[in-house]
Amino acid sequence: MRLKMKLIALFVAATGLIQPLWAGEARDQLDNFYKNMHTLQADFDQKLISVKGEVQQQVSGKVYLQRPGLFRWDYSAPYEQMIMADSQKLTIYDVDLEQVTIRTIDQTLGQTPAVVLSGEGDLDESFNIIELEPKDNRLWVALTPRNKEANFVRMKLGFHNSELSQMALEDTFGQNTIITLNNIQRNKVLPHGIFEFKAPAGVDVIGDLD
Repeated sequence: MRLKMKLIALFVAATGLIQPLWAGEARDQLDNFYKNMHTLQADFDQKLISVKGEVQQQVSGKVYLQRPGLFRWDYSAPYEQMIMADSQKLTIYDVDLEQVTIRTIDQTLGQTPAVVLSGEGDLDESFNIIELEPKDNRLWVALTPRNKEANFVRMKLGFHNSELSQMALEDTFGQNTIITLNNIQRNKVLPHGIFEFKAPAGVDVIGDLD
């Protein structure tokens, strides 16, 4: 009888009638982050991992987000660079090259990882979303773009204590970009003028600041 009950339990579990304890939690935390995060400030470490699993690049800095549509990444090591965006343009300032590049942001923003951070658009319209098993003390969701022309294959988001603490982005070449967030401050007032930028005198500007 005990053997029969064990077999029944295994069969029920295998058919999905018994859900794991973590089922639904990661999606809830994704929805909470997407709907209720208004500002975010954090330190970050970023690694680029090759197809062979080798670390190709490692950088760090600070990130600032403000809904809707504002974000800024300040890279401080090993080189200085700033990437900032609003709903209309993307600004890249390379300190070492003394060059500023301005690009127009169009509707393709909805098919990029930026949509999760910017708070614009509908996640379920842009992505297929599934929950993954917990790993490294984080709850994980995977977002696969519905648009086959997107420039990435899949993005995984890891949540710890209800905060987005890690992002893993797989591009079309099989490389992975891993971003780990630390010292996270959510929904606090950001430094004044953090999303304002004026090109320093003497640098080359490619594009239009207006």
